[in-house]
Amino acid sequence: MPNLCYIGGGGEIAYWLELKSNFEAFKITFPMLLLRNSVLITTKKQVEKATKLNLSWDDLFLNQQELFNSKTKELSQLNIDFSILKENLIKQFEALHKIATETDKSFIGALKAQEIKQIRGLENLEKRLLKAEKKVHSDKLDRILLLQKELFPNQMLQERKLNFSEYYLAFGNILVETLFTKLNPLENYFNIITF
Repeated sequence: MPNLCYIGGGGEIAYWLELKSNFEAFKITFPMLLLRNSVLITTKKQVEKATKLNLSWDDLFLNQQELFNSKTKELSQLNIDFSILKENLIKQFEALHKIATETDKSFIGALKAQEIKQIRGLENLEKRLLKAEKKVHSDKLDRILLLQKELFPNQMLQERKLNFSEYYLAFGNILVETLFTKLNPLENYFNIITF
């Protein structure tokens, strides 16, 4: 008999979705897919660190580069976002484009090249300013990254990298009891459990 339903984590569900066309080709019923819930196990000390570093759980779930950039901009006293400057530059070039339509076409090419060059220049300056601010705030950013690495080893969910026995050794039977009371495998939400 074919499987009626497959319950798995995000990686397993993605794998099954890759197989859907094979099921169709062989005229086999494709099972229902149900994403099970997942857990992030934290300690009170880690939660305190996150609070002191002004980190939300949403922050900690970002990839490292996004987290690093986001927190750098938040910590900085400077406006690192040059989008307003870029918009102003584009408006200035729009006025120049109107003038360019009334003259020789060679001027239009030079104008477009200059516009691209100046926008790229602003983007490069924005990146360099962000890099400079990362150096200024490196101590706090390093602590943020260290906490994220504790919670997400090798930038992966704990369940994909660490063994249950490591947590059992640290927390004992309370771990099993807590997991049984807090988890319902058929509800696809993400749990954060603190010990």
